[in-house]
Amino acid sequence: MRNRKLILLFIVISLFILGCKKTDEKVLDTEVEAKVETKSNEELRSRYEKMYSSFYDAYNLSKKVEFEKKNRGFKLYVAGDIMFHSPQLDAAKKNDTYDFSDSFKYIGDVIKDGLSIANLETTIADSGFMGYPLFRTPKIAVKNLKDVGFDILALANNHALDGNKDGIRRTKEAVLENGITPLGSYFMDEKTDPVILDVEGRKIAFLNYTYGLNGLDGWLGGDKHLINVLDEEKVLHDINYAKENANGIIVMVHWGTEYIINGNDKMQEKWLNFFAENGVDVVLGSHPHVIEPDGFIEKDGHRMYYIFSLGNFISNQRREYMDQPYGEDGVILELNIKPYDNKRVYAAEVFYHPTWVKRTRNPLKYEIVPVYEGLNNNLEGINEADKAKLVESKDRTLSILKAGLYVGDRINE
Repeated sequence: MRNRKLILLFIVISLFILGCKKTDEKVLDTEVEAKVETKSNEELRSRYEKMYSSFYDAYNLSKKVEFEKKNRGFKLYVAGDIMFHSPQLDAAKKNDTYDFSDSFKYIGDVIKDGLSIANLETTIADSGFMGYPLFRTPKIAVKNLKDVGFDILALANNHALDGNKDGIRRTKEAVLENGITPLGSYFMDEKTDPVILDVEGRKIAFLNYTYGLNGLDGWLGGDKHLINVLDEEKVLHDINYAKENANGIIVMVHWGTEYIINGNDKMQEKWLNFFAENGVDVVLGSHPHVIEPDGFIEKDGHRMYYIFSLGNFISNQRREYMDQPYGEDGVILELNIKPYDNKRVYAAEVFYHPTWVKRTRNPLKYEIVPVYEGLNNNLEGINEADKAKLVESKDRTLSILKAGLYVGDRINE
């Protein structure tokens, strides 16, 4: 009996031990499974975190690119009056042809990384070439300007009618044939709406007007629309058209009084206020043949940049003829144009590239020399006497222009 009880006790104990072992095995299995599951969850979480991080980075990059694109500006290089007097025609004559490339050979590197514009103050002719008072220039001059990098030429100025109505047509045709955008003049049956260009994803309207046509208006007959002349109704129409169809408005205007250094005569004052009141973003002046002051006008929280006159880019107006040296001085403006809002732009930065026209007598040659490059880059053909004149020219220019910064100061910062 006692043995049976011992056997029964042994069986119970054995079953308990076996039960405990099974339980331990189950606990162990559960722990292993939990560890496996935990490890699996961690891997999954890590994978999701990486995926989310990649998505977040891609999203941020996309938003950054979108922001930069939306706020991307562009560089605008602006030069003044391009004139070809009779001595310049003589200098450019090569047997039976003409070539003005020497005049612009130092300029290409200055304007190469932006949009560039200048005032073409002459008409293009097929023959009968002459300088002042009726400028008629061989069309190779336009090709020379294209070759050096100019993109836009303003044609509305007081010499636009020097070649009669045929001269207006020939000039515009020559500009278009060379892949340059013309401003301010029109063909007989052409609409007179402003030119609008797509620049770095933004639509910019370029307007161009002249104060008059040297009393030759009668040559137009009934075709007054061929050249843009300053007229409040016309200008306001163009500005409103630009506001509806563009993101910015830049005006190239031929105005003012010749050879007046301080600028801002009554004509300029009237039209400058008109442009500011009606939402123009940048005003670029020409005609006085000397550099005149620049500045900003604040209006409704927006800054409109203006310059009364860019001076001569190339001409034969020299100190020995003009009793002053300012006709030899010019400036290439470098404007960093940035978006202000969806409908406006502004000149966020203004840099000056002063220029000086060098004339060599034997052989006769005219060269536009950018001052900074002439003083620092050892340009071929620029000697010490030239450098002294470059310094004088730079000092004259920087004594007039105050709203921006000399390019040499930016480079040397």
